[in-house]
Amino acid sequence: YFYYHPANNHDSYRMSRVLTIIFRINCVSVFLSLVIGKAEYTACPMITYCFLLIWLTMRIHRSINYDRYQFRVKLFGLSACIFIIWDCDISQLFSYDVMQNSFQPIWELYCLSHLHHWAAFCGMIFAINLPIASFQLRKLESLHVLTHFMAKGLIFVALSAGVLVWAVGPLQMSSSAYNISHPYFGIVPVLAFIYFRNICGTMREHHVGILSLLGKYSLEIYLLHHHAFTDTGCIMFIPGYPRCNFVIVSMLLLFTARVLHHLSIILRQMLLPENEDRKCMQHASAIVVGVAVLCIMTRALNSADMITFGTISTITIVCGIL
Repeated sequence: YFYYHPANNHDSYRMSRVLTIIFRINCVSVFLSLVIGKAEYTACPMITYCFLLIWLTMRIHRSINYDRYQFRVKLFGLSACIFIIWDCDISQLFSYDVMQNSFQPIWELYCLSHLHHWAAFCGMIFAINLPIASFQLRKLESLHVLTHFMAKGLIFVALSAGVLVWAVGPLQMSSSAYNISHPYFGIVPVLAFIYFRNICGTMREHHVGILSLLGKYSLEIYLLHHHAFTDTGCIMFIPGYPRCNFVIVSMLLLFTARVLHHLSIILRQMLLPENEDRKCMQHASAIVVGVAVLCIMTRALNSADMITFGTISTITIVCGIL
């Protein structure tokens, strides 16, 4: 909806904005992955993929975005590409053993992305039709009370039936079977929730403030909860008092998420200034090269068995001076 709105037609496609959003999504997750030595935050690359997919789709031939038929042809082409890449069995084109051994991380990301490969496209369709859906609700509410309730009631019953079919069907499948069906049926409960949440003007005028506040730090909370709440339980501060311990860990989690959020915003403003595409490109290239060089140095030191506190301190001081 942001790209489709005419008021954002000029500045929304700037590279500076694209780089700042990618930095905001991946900054903390990349450095946490480097610290712990493995990548655990699979949602971040998926969100980045969805953002880039939407940006590229709206950016390419953006002059036709407001033509009724040409824009739909563009969306049809996007859906065809998604269908070919994820819904056709492309594994027949490659040797499965070669993909597993040589490109395992890419293959794992491809399998994970299959769960949500229609999500970005469905989101685009929803955003484009948001104005007319909003107009439909307001138009219905301006009609006679009986007509108003009957029309909304029919939509309510149809969506409820869809959720019921989803609940007794795909939701009851085994984990592997549900993962296959999720890209095609997962939109049903989401669409129903959106309609139920906005079914009347009173509900649209109110929201839960605490959820709005937590939404600002949702990315950081997602990243940190992997370490605060593990498979074996949460971090233990008060043995024997699980509820008190849960409250303390939750408070620390929210505080740390807030700090990380502000740090990432400050770093983004320092490294990637808004509305300065050239400087953003230079700084982004320097960040990528710098991280790559440090990774290469780490591997070299590890192979030479030279990873000591003194070596790391020296490298940190020298890099800080540079």
